[in-house]
Amino acid sequence: MTTKGRVKRGLCLFLMTALTVTSFTACGKKEKKTQENIVTEATSSSKDYVFKSEELTIDGLETSRLNGMQLIGDRIYFSVADDNHCTTQMASFKTDGSDLKLTDLKGADDLYLYGFAYNDDGSCYAIGYSASSLGFMAPSGDASSADASDEAASDEASAEASTDASSDGASADDSAAASSESSEDSGEESTAKQMNFSGNMEQFLLKIDAEGNVEKIDISSQSEGGDEYSFYGIIGIKGNKALISSTKGLETYSSEEGFKTIVDTVGDPKYQGQTFTLYQGSDDKIFALSYIDGKEEVFYFDPETGKFSEPLQGFKERLDFNSGMFFGGCGYDLYISDSSAVYGYDAKEDKIFKLMDFIDSDLEVNFGIYNAVALSDTEFIVSMPGFNNDYQLLRLTKVPADQVKDKTVITLGGSNIDYRFRQQVVAYNQTNDKYKIKIVDYSSYNTETDYEAGDKQFDLDIVAGNIPDIMVFGPNSEIDKYINKGVFLDYKPYLDKDEDLKGVEILPNLKKIMTRGDKMYTLIPSFEVSSMVTAKNYVGDKTALTFEECDEIIKQHNTDYETAFQNMTKASFLNRSIVYAGDKYVDWQNKKCSFNTEDFCKLLEFANNFPEEIDYQAQYDNSAKNFNDGKTLFATQGLYGFRGYAAFKQALFGKDVAFIGTPNASGDDDSVILPDGSFAISAQTQYADAAWDFIKSFLSDDYQNKLVSSGTVCFPVTKTGFETTKAASMDRPYIESNGKKEYYDDQYPALDGTMIKLVPLTQEEADYVGDFILSLDKAYSHNSSIEDIISEEAGAYFSGQKTAQEVSEIIQSRVSIYVNENS
Repeated sequence: MTTKGRVKRGLCLFLMTALTVTSFTACGKKEKKTQENIVTEATSSSKDYVFKSEELTIDGLETSRLNGMQLIGDRIYFSVADDNHCTTQMASFKTDGSDLKLTDLKGADDLYLYGFAYNDDGSCYAIGYSASSLGFMAPSGDASSADASDEAASDEASAEASTDASSDGASADDSAAASSESSEDSGEESTAKQMNFSGNMEQFLLKIDAEGNVEKIDISSQSEGGDEYSFYGIIGIKGNKALISSTKGLETYSSEEGFKTIVDTVGDPKYQGQTFTLYQGSDDKIFALSYIDGKEEVFYFDPETGKFSEPLQGFKERLDFNSGMFFGGCGYDLYISDSSAVYGYDAKEDKIFKLMDFIDSDLEVNFGIYNAVALSDTEFIVSMPGFNNDYQLLRLTKVPADQVKDKTVITLGGSNIDYRFRQQVVAYNQTNDKYKIKIVDYSSYNTETDYEAGDKQFDLDIVAGNIPDIMVFGPNSEIDKYINKGVFLDYKPYLDKDEDLKGVEILPNLKKIMTRGDKMYTLIPSFEVSSMVTAKNYVGDKTALTFEECDEIIKQHNTDYETAFQNMTKASFLNRSIVYAGDKYVDWQNKKCSFNTEDFCKLLEFANNFPEEIDYQAQYDNSAKNFNDGKTLFATQGLYGFRGYAAFKQALFGKDVAFIGTPNASGDDDSVILPDGSFAISAQTQYADAAWDFIKSFLSDDYQNKLVSSGTVCFPVTKTGFETTKAASMDRPYIESNGKKEYYDDQYPALDGTMIKLVPLTQEEADYVGDFILSLDKAYSHNSSIEDIISEEAGAYFSGQKTAQEVSEIIQSRVSIYVNENS
């Protein structure tokens, strides 16, 4: 499914991942591995990348606060932070876990450090921010987790209700993307530390000696005569110098020489506009990741000459840098982790080799491993957050293939598979002695120029009969055509007779969406909703609007369609109306189309009221005024949880709001359910019973209720989970980390730029949202081929070349042919 990909994690995670670098001395040889394709790897090579994990417990060390791990000789160096994530100590221990040394920092109060360049004598350079300038605030009640707040800022608020009320296109893509970011960024904002990026962030370069004395280095001169100066990252080089990547380019710093620019990305035409991220590999090799105009390449860099190598072709083979995390250690020249595995880069062969598979190793890894060092290509020390932010310091050691227990492999295929689904896979594999689920993530096919390549390959494989045992789809997947081709197994007989689910009640509207006739082919574990929101006093008690009613409201407020809907064009409104209409226009089950109708002609005519194009800057500049003046009346919004209603009411409109769906000819409520993912079992699988045992776990109380306690923003599909979520919306939100409830307050950006602290819902408000959700029985229905046909033909009507009736007949003919050919 899409996750929802999305990424994007906010400043703190960026600082801890992209800028974490590793310094170490030369180490031993590594064993070469061959890279296999995604299908072969999934079905026949699951023993080759298995590591076992052992928790490292070191007396006197709080392992959930480690950052900046680096290997120098036989010691691992790192920093330790307090509950507010301010760095308070530098530390190190030997690679066997012994001889812990902790050094208190002196003169580093209120500093958040994120980049470290260690020297052989235990001193280091670091980059830091003033915690107060980041908006970190002291605790105001319960003790809270810095880990959780790191990843969050105000993720739930931004995810539950985006201030961007646009709908350029289907708009479900935007909804899914926003949900993706909130779902993947599973932490939430805590009371201990809330991050506010609206102010100026005070930044420092620091020199820390082996006794912990901190010297703040004046960088004010770096901003003279140019834009505001800022660091990107830092590594250590010979002569106790720091090599820095910044807004100026690449610079060195030492006490003797001060700052010295060696690559100028401001004035030198050769490098102008580029940004560089630095990584230190084995034998003091320096790797530079260059980014310019959407193009990413990796080079060797020599700081003495200021020269780059030719681009390293090995990095272009399979890794998406947007999800890749780099770290150092012994063995390979550089290590890379994505969301599913760890790889090693071999400089002599200029190739990347897969080393560790997280699922095969039963490891709870979401975005990848970023705080790690490699003792060899078969042994790693990592600080791993796990899916629930319960950080552990682990030693990971390769298990020889002949010692890996034989299990029957069940494949689970999809693109950008959500961390929650990966978590269930790990849990299943840890407890099942007979079967192991292997994830086939088709997003590995994505490229810098085609982010949908994985989805396309997934579709090609299914059509060709190369079908995983279990499939997971996102909201943009064309599921109906697969159902009509008999690709999926009917799991209703399993659901009806399963004793483990006897007390589980699926919400009736969701059960209807999952049902085709008397069969069930897809299981939805959680969902969101997309609707149109307006002020209640604009519509009274109406729950939907006809075209005529909508037009009358616009006239009453003396506004126009462009301003009333904000960011809606002819094409985007038409497209939204199709994908949110359920089977009104395309009935895949009965292979019927209904475009040559009066209702569809009215839709074309109504869509023609919108502009051809939008001046987005003007809309943005006037957004607050137009909402406040009652000129912008409707906001296309995703509702990702009960608390989203509070954001709409308290911040966006500042008054009671109503969900009214998309205006249409018949006055139906065209609000839709957006599944967070849809699971299906292949009709060809030999392991139907085992596949069902896995997907039914998403209906358990444990999973459904966890959607609340984990801070995930969505609606559960079971009655128990739904009622639990509803009740939680009437209290302050919380997450559970390391077994503790950590409460925080939702905040939401108002149109005037201020942050509004959201008040929990009242019983009346929660009931209104709950009743609205339970009234919906249509799912978002996307088919790019049909949408392209409609868009192509509607253009002739919008340009005045053909009448609405003529266009509707052509669309009816073309789509009917497509549906029959693909059913």
